[in-house]
Amino acid sequence: MNFLQTLSSLGILPALEITLAADDAQTKTASIDILTYIVEFSPSVVRDYTLQQTSNTDEVSCFSVG
Repeated sequence: MNFLQTLSSLGILPALEITLAADDAQTKTASIDILTYIVEFSPSVVRDYTLQQTSNTDEVSCFSVG
């Protein structure tokens, strides 16, 4: 769990978000494998990150409209 918390604090999920958008198939495959391991070990970490990103996107949308 400590290892996952360290990876999370160092930004593993934003990094995976970037690598999943890459054109390279090997990079995407490796990123999906890593994300799968994280989800299997601690789905709450991914859920919390997703909710945070959704919240940030909603806040940006509100500022853009107003």
